[in-house]
Amino acid sequence: MIQSVLPPQAELARISYYALSLGLLTALPAVFSGAAQAIQMVGKQGLFEADGKTIKIKFKTLITHVISSDIVLGVSAYTWYYRSANDAVNQGDFVRTGLAVLLSLGLMFAAHNGGSLTYEYGMGLSVGKKGKTT
Repeated sequence: MIQSVLPPQAELARISYYALSLGLLTALPAVFSGAAQAIQMVGKQGLFEADGKTIKIKFKTLITHVISSDIVLGVSAYTWYYRSANDAVNQGDFVRTGLAVLLSLGLMFAAHNGGSLTYEYGMGLSVGKKGKTT
């Protein structure tokens, strides 16, 4: 039923490969700008609470976001490379499908942490704003 509407399997594999390529390319500016903002924020606010031992909760969220995003990007890049090197594995691979599901879940987890950083802690909202003039 739905297969009659979708393109052939080989075409879907090609579309998914190009979508993965586009996703990896668009992730690079996000990684670099996020790293610059994180370094700036840690430099201004400090990593630890007033006691000097406890890491601030927003930086724990930041560290979790960075680690989960880097894992997802690394495995995605490996998948992209593996698919480009061996075109025969693009169709009907159960392991690849399971990996795609795990990557999707990891990406949702990283995105949730990124949303928490933005909407709960205000990270990334000051980009592009001009400073106050006195």
